[in-house]
Amino acid sequence: MLRLLILDLDGTLAPYDAAATVENIQRLKEIENSSVKICLCSGKPVFYSCAFMRQIGLKDPILIGENGAEIQFGVHLPPRWFYHAEYSEKAYKSLRFFKKEIKKAIPSIWFQPNQTELSPFPKSRKEFAIIKDIIDKNQDKIQDIHIFEYFDCFDFIPVGINKGSALKLLSDTLHIPPEEMISIGDSQNDFPMFDYTAKSYGIKLKKQHPKAKNVDTLDEALDEIIQQL
Repeated sequence: MLRLLILDLDGTLAPYDAAATVENIQRLKEIENSSVKICLCSGKPVFYSCAFMRQIGLKDPILIGENGAEIQFGVHLPPRWFYHAEYSEKAYKSLRFFKKEIKKAIPSIWFQPNQTELSPFPKSRKEFAIIKDIIDKNQDKIQDIHIFEYFDCFDFIPVGINKGSALKLLSDTLHIPPEEMISIGDSQNDFPMFDYTAKSYGIKLKKQHPKAKNVDTLDEALDEIIQQL
């Protein structure tokens, strides 16, 4: 029995910098009306997802932001329940160091306004190369953090924070076991939630995950889920 459906945002529920389709919004509402909770699990901050989900019109979504660093129930502010992950002093110092070095090298760099992780967005291949060089030359400063590179940004994330750890907390809080969860995502930062949920779908995954069924579109995944409700 499905009780919690978890979806990544960019590249999954909606294309990058675009809206979700009307058809998939209707599919989500149909799933929610079957007493299934809907959770948006994104690398974006919760406040970004909150505004997005208010326009979707679901009854009571769960929002996970910054790849698992923050969670809130519902789209109202302040939320009725929220969580911010704790992390080590070493991780804090590493994040502070890399932000300072990146800002010094690229004064115009834009950092996603996160509460926990560090996400610089380079504007060119040259700026990507500068950040990579900073990382390569400061390996000794990488303490208790993981660094991921995407097509548009980098994520510097404290060890222990990921989408899977957030789902574990939700499972314990809501008493929903992994066997009653399905996750859907499109990239490697979704792998921890694929690892945690009993069933998962990957949207055109470049690197295959052993537990995720690869599909071409979100429509395919949602239609298959609806058929099994």
